[in-house]
Amino acid sequence: MITVAERLIIFCKEHNEVASYINRMVGDCICTAVRLSDSLSVRERKVFYARISAYKVSFCNVLYHRGGCKNRIEGFLFYINPRLYNRIDRWVGRVKKR
Repeated sequence: MITVAERLIIFCKEHNEVASYINRMVGDCICTAVRLSDSLSVRERKVFYARISAYKVSFCNVLYHRGGCKNRIEGFLFYINPRLYNRIDRWVGRVKKR
């Protein structure tokens, strides 16, 4: 999913006319990948977060520009710390289930 998001970001820079649609797809890929990272082993998770950190600014911009206050907060949290974003996202999911 991260590879797809990386390639979509590059494509988006080259084809500005479809940027808003692609940014939404990239944001969805990022959010899903971070949520699924809990199923990785500790070693795989370290590699995953190292890879995400290399693109943190691009991913944060995508999340931030998806629109809405919730997405902007998500983008800001992701920029501060992707792991923190993941923990808060899981916590919010648990609270919504109650």
